[in-house]
Amino acid sequence: WLLTIVQMSFLTIYVQILLVVAQGIIIDSFGQLRDENAEVTERLKGACFICGLERHVLDQYPGGMEAHIARDHHSWNYVDLFVLLQTTPRCRLTDLEEYVH
Repeated sequence: WLLTIVQMSFLTIYVQILLVVAQGIIIDSFGQLRDENAEVTERLKGACFICGLERHVLDQYPGGMEAHIARDHHSWNYVDLFVLLQTTPRCRLTDLEEYVH
């Protein structure tokens, strides 16, 4: 029964090592997702999503980045444009609208 004890000990240690490796892979994957999410969030906060101008450039103008986004690139204006392009017959679109469509 000494052989049985050695075999059980080996299997127990082997399973424990496999569990630790699996947990490490899972934790590393979630850490990578968190880092990617933080990078995207920082990129969205640091530049205008539409025109790509950096925050430090936009902050030189009155109102800063927030005023630029609210005045020049309000997101609902783009939604309105998309709805217009989808609902207007193609023959009634202007050249610019046709290009964007």
